[in-house]
Amino acid sequence: MEEVIQTGYVREVYSFVEGFSPELADNVLNASASAAEKSGGVTKPAIFEHPTSQGDASIKYSLQLPQVGDDEVLALIFDVGLRDGVVFDDPNAPFNGVLFALELNGRRVFEREINETGWHPNLVDLSGLAGEPIEVNFITNCNGEGNANYDWALW
Repeated sequence: MEEVIQTGYVREVYSFVEGFSPELADNVLNASASAAEKSGGVTKPAIFEHPTSQGDASIKYSLQLPQVGDDEVLALIFDVGLRDGVVFDDPNAPFNGVLFALELNGRRVFEREINETGWHPNLVDLSGLAGEPIEVNFITNCNGEGNANYDWALW
């Protein structure tokens, strides 16, 4: 019989989808949260953030991180993607991609441009901030080109 080794478990300490409120959003054409958003045909809970054509759209949370033990890791695990329905070849509303960025306490720790539907998994280690108050800022941008057509960003 093969020995089973337990390597750990994941415990959710905060849900940004459940904690979403429209008042957290700034410079958006639309922002919402849903238990069922589709990207690449796969449904997941997500925050929808459609940036304006100028500047960064922002959804900013302030929270207190929990303490963790020496043998534990505190991480922000998230996917980014574009909501299904984007028309990539619309000549009247051309699509040029969405820039996703994540800032922790004003410091950019993640940035990625997305140009297709489908979920893209990510992880940011927060262990060094355990036990501290933190500001988490989910940012989207129309790539600085003044074109927010179909910039249907999902976190």
